[in-house]
Amino acid sequence: MTFAARASSQLSNVPPADDHALIRDGIRALLEEIVALAVQRVLDGETFVSVRTKDRAKSPARLKAPKPSPTRGLTARQSQVLCLLADGHTTKSIALNLDISAKTVETHRAQLMERLNIFDTAGLVRYAIRVGLITA
Repeated sequence: MTFAARASSQLSNVPPADDHALIRDGIRALLEEIVALAVQRVLDGETFVSVRTKDRAKSPARLKAPKPSPTRGLTARQSQVLCLLADGHTTKSIALNLDISAKTVETHRAQLMERLNIFDTAGLVRYAIRVGLITA
């Protein structure tokens, strides 16, 4: 009789209530081996990292750093003004579109230029294209 056949016949003689005990004992033995390996590696001056943790650390989602928002540091209104400026809208058109005064649009434009260290409208347009707020 082969080993597999003997093991199968022995397991079939085990009452169902003992199945849980066998599984529990098997898991306990496996965990003891893992803990012993971890302790030995640490005592040897190495680092122990579980396989699951290694796999999670290697996953592509974890390797990619989130891209910073191109409008990070800008207010929502400044971002709106920047997009409209880059789309070619005039100050008056932006003011009407956003229901604000032309002077407020000029203030937002000045704040944008200061925050982004860009000193002309063409530069703001190039910035908006570069960061993908608009397409050329």
